[in-house]
Order: sequence, then C-alpha cells, then structure tokens
Amino acid sequence: RASNWQDFTQAVSKLKAPAMHFIYADISGNIGSVAAGAIPKRQGFNGTIPVSAEEMHHWKGYVPADKMPTTYNPESGVISVANNMVETHADFSISHEWAPDYRNLRILSLLHERIGSGDALTPEFFYQIQQDSVDIGAKDMIKNLFSNGVKGLLLNSDLNKEPEETQANVQMLFAWDGNYATDNAATSLYRYWLDELKLRMFIDNFSISNWPELANNAWGHALLSKVTEKQLIAILDRRDNQWCDIAKAQIVPCQKEIVESFFEAQKKIFKGTRSEDTEDWAWGDVQTVEYKHMPFGFANFFEMVFSREEAVAGSPNTVNASASSLNDEGLYEQGFGVSFRQIMTPGKKNTHLFSLPTGQSGHFLSPHYADLADYHYGHSDATLLPLGQCTGATQYCQKQSTEKVNELVFLEQE
Repeated sequence: RASNWQDFTQAVSKLKAPAMHFIYADISGNIGSVAAGAIPKRQGFNGTIPVSAEEMHHWKGYVPADKMPTTYNPESGVISVANNMVETHADFSISHEWAPDYRNLRILSLLHERIGSGDALTPEFFYQIQQDSVDIGAKDMIKNLFSNGVKGLLLNSDLNKEPEETQANVQMLFAWDGNYATDNAATSLYRYWLDELKLRMFIDNFSISNWPELANNAWGHALLSKVTEKQLIAILDRRDNQWCDIAKAQIVPCQKEIVESFFEAQKKIFKGTRSEDTEDWAWGDVQTVEYKHMPFGFANFFEMVFSREEAVAGSPNTVNASASSLNDEGLYEQGFGVSFRQIMTPGKKNTHLFSLPTGQSGHFLSPHYADLADYHYGHSDATLLPLGQCTGATQYCQKQSTEKVNELVFLEQE
C-alpha cells in the first residue's frame, strides 16, 4: 500500500494498459496527478495514421515514467482532470485525442469560487459539481451571436412568418445562461439550432465536395459532433471563411446559414415535441436515455416492463457530461454519459459515496432494479449513497425495504 507521493507514483508507473490519469491526495494535504501507461516512443510519425512496417517506423521503447504528465502541489491549490489537454513533454507525443477544455474550466471556476467564499469543500459541494450542467461553450456562442447582431437579424428576417412567436423564442434564447438543466426550454432550442447550423455549414459542403457520401451517413454526423463552439466562433468571425455563403449584403459572416438554421430548428423542435408551446420543450423531455434490458428490452410489450427511461441533463461539454443525437422521433437520445459517480474523502473516518444509473439488481421485480436513478440523475433531494455502510449485496443504507432512502448523513471529517 502506498503511504506517500513517492510510493504512489512508483506504483502507478507499473501500469501498462490502458493508459490512465491518476489523482492523488493524502491526509497531510498534499495533492497530485500523474498519467501512467505504456506510451510508445515514435520517430518520424505520431501514430495517428498507419505507416509502413519499415525499421524506421519501429517503436523506440516507451515514454519514461518520469516524462509523463505530472503535477504535485500546484500553486493554485487545486487539480482538475476532465479529459482535457494537459502539459506534455516536448520530446514525446502522449495523445492527439483531447476533450475541449470547457468542463475543466467550469470545474476550476466552481472550485475557486467556493474557496474564495471561505466555505468548506464538502462532499455535498462536490456532488453539486458532478451535477453541474452549465456549458461554457454555449454561453460563449450566444454571447458571440448577440454581439454580432444576430438577434436583430432573426427578428427582421423574411423567414419570420410568426413575429410574436419568434420574438418570444429569440428573447428566451438570448437570455439563456447556458445551463443544460432538464427543466430548461431554451436549452432545447439552442441545441436544435446548433446542430442545424453545423449541418448547413459543413454537410452542405461535403455534398458538393469529394466526399458527398458524408452528407447522409453516420460518419459525417459523427464528425459534426466533434466541432466545438470555439471552432464555430472562429469560423463565424472570419469574413473570408470557406464554409459559408458569403455575400456583400450580409451584415455578419454566415448570416444566411445562421438565420435559416434557426427557423429550421424551430420546425424540428415543433416536430420532435409535437408542440409549439415552450412549456413542452424542457430539455429533460427532449433529451433522454433508455436502459434496455437484455434481451427483453427489444420486444415491444416487454420493453415497457423491463426497460427504463430517464430525463438527462447536460451536454458533451458540461461537467455532467451527456452526448446525444437525434433519433427517429426527432428527439435527442443519449449515447454516452456518466456511468458511475463517486466521492471519497481521506481521513480517520473515510467517506465513500457512489451512485449508478439504474440499480444493483438485474431482476426487474427487485426494489433495487432501478432505485439509484433518482440519485444518479439528480432527481432526488438526496445526493449519493454511502458505500459499505450496510451488509448484503443489495442493501444501500441502514434500512432494508422497498422505500427509497430519503435522507443521507455525511460522515464528518476528523
């Protein structure tokens, strides 16, 4: 068992695969992070595309453990890792697949705000971070569109056939705070608009380029999901960009695509929700996740009994991560999300809290078949559940019954 930072780094250096990022904390207040795994040393290529089997392309061993990304007791006093790009050694290529920095920046912002307030960093606070659904990229996008006068363009567009309705929707959208909460209607309108804008800017270009097949298949739309708001803003700010229909009469770059995509997004949300009333546009009604039972979840009658559906907050860029795509019904179905939550505090009395998306029993008649969903998705007043506080494979707390646990008591740090 590792008893200090040196023991810890030596232990994780033995890991070969899969490469992972480890976080360290001890009861003395030291914190650190280290990446570990067998990363090949390559010369003349970086591993992103296939190369010949010539000797010049052979691996030259592995990146030494002491050259892997490492942080120990940073001056900021906090460490956040959210699949974002980290500082790497100049001589070695660690990875080319990094998540946008939005989640990491949001975590750091919440931590520094809490520390600045003087309030303690409690398990309850970290649960709030895990459930946070504010998308910094979306906030930046709305701010950019507003500063470029897009709000006025939408209200004065020839496509605006319902002025009062459009004005209400535009006002709602530009007042949005970027929170992908389940009860937010502006979130749904923004997401439909964002995806439609990407389609009109990129897929239309694919259809007239050397890759017309990308316009109508899953690969093309998968590529779109990787386009971030930061990249979109950079494109929209350029008057000479190649992705938009540029005309001298346009007030802002990509004006045609921006305006047309908004009104098409309204049509799609009408169709998906079967309503023009914004009260029916809550993001939790538009974005859901379905947990299908194997095999009965794929049979029409049995699906209603065996499968479970949950309203889901978040976006790919939020701490409470959720990636979804349009299904055949015109609504968003989650394909990637948080599969496990846990909070641990070191000390004389360790606190270890957890949740799962459904439950710990595979029997659909068990009270524990899906009783963790409320805690996992933030639908309950309680937060996470204490691990190891009871005996028995399917008992979560001090009482064993079909009732849900309504109140949790966190163990205080000594």
